[in-house]
Amino acid sequence: NNFTKSTLQNIIICDILHLVKKYIGNTISFKEETMNKKIVIFIGLILVAVVVVVLSLGLSKNSDNPQTNEATPAAATAEVDSSALGCIVYDKNGNKVNISDFKGKPMVINFWTSWCEPCKEEMPNYQKAFKKYGSQVQFLMIDATGDPGETVEEAAAVIEKGGYTFPVFYDKDENAAKEYNLTSLPTTLFIDKYGNVALESGGAATYDELEQGINFILEQ
Repeated sequence: NNFTKSTLQNIIICDILHLVKKYIGNTISFKEETMNKKIVIFIGLILVAVVVVVLSLGLSKNSDNPQTNEATPAAATAEVDSSALGCIVYDKNGNKVNISDFKGKPMVINFWTSWCEPCKEEMPNYQKAFKKYGSQVQFLMIDATGDPGETVEEAAAVIEKGGYTFPVFYDKDENAAKEYNLTSLPTTLFIDKYGNVALESGGAATYDELEQGINFILEQ
């Protein structure tokens, strides 16, 4: 450990020169055919010495920079899907609501529109689930208001007609749709208390499917 990189190189070079000098002195008196054989051996020794020098330089470089080959720790995964928790939606009064406000509690997020028949077909199941699990799970029924042909007024009319009491929000700026990569309606996301999307379901959900998803995130 007390040797520097240059000192180690000098020692190795001196050893090689010593071997060369000793070898030449011992081979001058031999016959020509013996010389040819020893030349081959000599070349082999030189190659071995070169390998030793290269390895020594590599070890020296690593010791001078002990942290260059350290593995980079993997990113924490406890909240790997929580980036979407920063998006803004709107409540029925037009107030901005940040989904991150609900972090720390399991969530059921449903994307729907007033013109989506499967969306309206599944709403009674969400109402039933909300009545049973509303105190344990945060429900967010998000209308894809930014979708062409959808308006807050039309969506609100569906909720009023059905007499639904679950929390309804409006994705006017399509923030939630983009963050959650929404591709079809209806879509339901079951999110654990850390903000991770634990389960995703496409199409109209039955009550049994909702209950299974809710129980799953409650156990996380």
